[in-house]
Amino acid sequence: MAHFTEKEYGIMKSLGRIALGIMLCGWAVMPCLAQNKPANRPPVIKHEPVATAVRGQSISVRAVATDDSGTIKSVTLFYTASRDAAPFKIAMQSAGAGSYFGAIPSSLLKGVTELSYYIEALDEQEAASETPWYTVKLQVPVALPAQTPAQASSAAPATGDGRPRRPTTDS
Repeated sequence: MAHFTEKEYGIMKSLGRIALGIMLCGWAVMPCLAQNKPANRPPVIKHEPVATAVRGQSISVRAVATDDSGTIKSVTLFYTASRDAAPFKIAMQSAGAGSYFGAIPSSLLKGVTELSYYIEALDEQEAASETPWYTVKLQVPVALPAQTPAQASSAAPATGDGRPRRPTTDS
């Protein structure tokens, strides 16, 4: 029985792995060995959902997207007034440090009582992740109370261009 040094045993062990790789993968060892690299995980999206908004005003949406590769290719905001219809989409803009911002335009928010949206992030290797759908309740804008005649008369009289007059001093 042959006795090997620890170094010789290590070399033989490595050669055995290479031989096994050739037997299992044929001569294309490199693609087979490449299969052992860690899988690319999809980006992680952190987002505080918008719960309510004012009908007729745009809705700002913020998210933080990070990825194990360090590079986010895109972050997209999908939104719709009816989940039965295909959503609109808008590219969210990077604000640095993984923060992204997007706005749902006010033109879509007229005459609806709620809106649904979700966010998708894509990394450089095309791995994608999505948030769940979120629903935003749209509230009717609060009207300012009308001025009473007494309140209106107590305001400083206006000049011809609508600006209040400056008080004059009689010296």
